[in-house]
Amino acid sequence: MRAFGALVSWRSLVHSWQLLGSHDSARVRTVVGDAGRQEVAAGLQFTLPGTPMVFAGDELGLRGENGEGSRTPMPWDRPGSWDGAMFGVYRALVALRREVPELRHGGLRWVYVDDDALVYLRESPSGAVLALARRASGAPVRLTGLVAPPDAAAPALVNLYGGAPPLRPAADGTLILPADGPTFQLWRLSLKHPPALAALRSSTPATSTCESEVAGVQLSNKMRHGWLPSCGDSYQVPT
Repeated sequence: MRAFGALVSWRSLVHSWQLLGSHDSARVRTVVGDAGRQEVAAGLQFTLPGTPMVFAGDELGLRGENGEGSRTPMPWDRPGSWDGAMFGVYRALVALRREVPELRHGGLRWVYVDDDALVYLRESPSGAVLALARRASGAPVRLTGLVAPPDAAAPALVNLYGGAPPLRPAADGTLILPADGPTFQLWRLSLKHPPALAALRSSTPATSTCESEVAGVQLSNKMRHGWLPSCGDSYQVPT
């Protein structure tokens, strides 16, 4: 995703469609295999930069092996064939994007990545949200430096989507994200301003080449010419 984003300017990226499938491709339910992973894919679609575009029928869990198979008519007259739970997922994600301004206007900061999990922040001057996308169960992701060590009255990070419990920092400020999957979760950071993250590091080893360390780089002219920051770098939408 970083490689693709590096090909275009940030302004172009946030105004481009976010597609999981179309009439020229297999449907997302067929690609990922089940409803749980489709919810993770849809969670990414609605919370990463870009404009979500849902191919008619994906919200009902329709299947299609290729473009031709994906062009079957919508089953308007067969509501019993719809995946009603998946329809509810898409409605909830549409509402989430409408209600959380950082998802529409915020910058993006990669926090952690391994073979089965992605963690990232959407940030704006007025706040930040933390997203976890997991396609399978694995070791808990432990993040340090994201929030200050709490005092007794410090509020937990409220869950906005996914149903996970609120995140309560440990005594040293470490956050432990859920290990079960597939799942997509979103929490509100209970901070007055977006986190500085000058020294954020994940204590769970990453298995990819993307290191879980933050350089704290702010938006520069390079961003406007298609430069995409490395894992953990910080940037915001131009104003």
